[in-house]
Amino acid sequence: TFQKHMNILKKSLPHMTHLCLQGGEALLHKQLIQLCEIAHNSLPGVKIDIYTNGILLNTLKDKDLKYLNDELNITFYLSLYPKHEYFNIYKK
Repeated sequence: TFQKHMNILKKSLPHMTHLCLQGGEALLHKQLIQLCEIAHNSLPGVKIDIYTNGILLNTLKDKDLKYLNDELNITFYLSLYPKHEYFNIYKK
C-alpha cells in the first residue's frame, strides 16, 4: 500500500526534504487527495511536489486545490511542451 511505501521512505531516508509525485498523469488518480494526505502525515516537514501536464487541473474543485496547497503545502508544477502545428491530413 501507499502507506507502507511512505513508512519505508521515512525509515530509509530520515533526512529527506522533498517528495515528487510524478509518472503518468497524477491528476488521473481517483485518490490523489487521500494519497497526498498520507504522504503529508507520514513525512512531516517534507515538501511534496506534483508534476502534471495541467490539462486536468481544472477538474479539481477549488476547495480541494486550496486544501492541497494551503493545508498540505503541496505545489503543482506544470510540464511545458513546445507548441506544435497540426494540420489536416485530408486537406486537398
